Amino acid sequence: MSLHEMSNRRASVIVVVLWAIALAAIVTSAVQLTAFRQAMQGREAFARTQTRWAARAGLEDTIAVLADHTFDPIPDDAFAMIYDLEDVALGEVEGASYEILHHVNGRDFKGPMDEHSRFNIHHDSQRGRIMQTFRNMRIDIPSSISDWIDDDDEPSTFGVEREYYLSLAYPYEPRNGPMHNMAELELIAGIWPEYVRGEDWNFNNRLDPEENDGALSLPEDEPDGILEPGWAARLTTFSLAEGATGTGLPRLELRHATIDELVDRLGVSERHAEMLIGYGNGSETSLESLYFSPISGTSSNPASIGQSGSGTQNLGQSSRNSQPSGTPNQNQGQSQSGSRNQSSGESAMQEILPSETVDLILSETTLNRPYERHPGKMNINTVEADFLREMFPDHTDIADEIIYLRNSRPQGIVSISELQDLPEMTDDMFQIMLELFTTTSNIYTVTSRGISKASGLEVEMIVVVDRSTLPVRIIEYREQ
Repeated sequence: MSLHEMSNRRASVIVVVLWAIALAAIVTSAVQLTAFRQAMQGREAFARTQTRWAARAGLEDTIAVLADHTFDPIPDDAFAMIYDLEDVALGEVEGASYEILHHVNGRDFKGPMDEHSRFNIHHDSQRGRIMQTFRNMRIDIPSSISDWIDDDDEPSTFGVEREYYLSLAYPYEPRNGPMHNMAELELIAGIWPEYVRGEDWNFNNRLDPEENDGALSLPEDEPDGILEPGWAARLTTFSLAEGATGTGLPRLELRHATIDELVDRLGVSERHAEMLIGYGNGSETSLESLYFSPISGTSSNPASIGQSGSGTQNLGQSSRNSQPSGTPNQNQGQSQSGSRNQSSGESAMQEILPSETVDLILSETTLNRPYERHPGKMNINTVEADFLREMFPDHTDIADEIIYLRNSRPQGIVSISELQDLPEMTDDMFQIMLELFTTTSNIYTVTSRGISKASGLEVEMIVVVDRSTLPVRIIEYREQ
């Protein structure tokens, strides 16, 4: 082999070796890049898992507090549960932390959002009046909402029904029943998403970065550090009537309660317990009317009216409408007729119960059946102050008195009957208050955000929980 041939052969070998080295470098780089990416994905998955369970830890802490106060309530302190919820609103787990906040009027508050601070849209009687105070509200919208909820296909004066929705380019059926959540409002004729959501585009009750950056990203917002929510900030579909009691025991259905149960739970006499059962089995549909309406019964000892047995409370006094014997009365004939059906020595009587006793009855009993769910009232201790004033534009002095009363007491307003003592409160206004307000809450929206300490990765859970019965139930769950 000549020298020239040997040189060519060596050159070929060198080229092959160089190509092999280059190929090995490419393969090694690819393997390294794949390994790096897999490591990054593994770290991200690990961080996401840590963060997710941190958010879940915050949720579970909140549920534990709600369950504890449902089982063992503090009935003489309306703010006790709120303070305990604030105590578990921030926490840490290994590698991550969590925070549970809600934003109101430019401030972040620790703890979940009380759904009873909002007006339940399923209340028919006051819906139109209250919603007329909202921005972008037209006269036809409350009617359209009523038509969406009711179970018939007959449109109201300003509303629309099934025929309209089926005529749309993309037709759909109206609910014709209770709404599931506030996003459903956007399906109703005349309502746009920006009306309902405002700047809180994801319904999480928090000011997110994209909701505070102006025109840089959707939704449109003012970068002022204040969340400007839509109607959803003052409306809810979740709040639930009655529910948790002041004793932690299951609520008694008044129609089917026994005398012994009422005596033990309410501390009343057997005679008054029997009268309350009779009241529950009558035509009355509201326990709140007991603040004004008497209960009826019979007694073999008229002098005992208003007196209870040993260890019981005094329930009231004789009827305001009683008259001396022989006084002309338009119901005299009816009374005489009724007396013929009574045994010797018995007499008919009526009693107005003291407010304290009615408070107990509302706290511990119900006229509703256990499987029925009725829209809840607003909690007078948590309803937003400006909303309270706007609900009563002709009675802002009463709204201011309520706000001062709840803020001046460490325990808040414990019973709704306390409003009767306000200087400007009239019987008519108090009846409206009874229809709209309560002092306890059953439903909360928990926005629990987990944050990874290593990467800053965030996972957020938006969970609606119901503490009206035990165990506490999750009725809506979202994760983002």
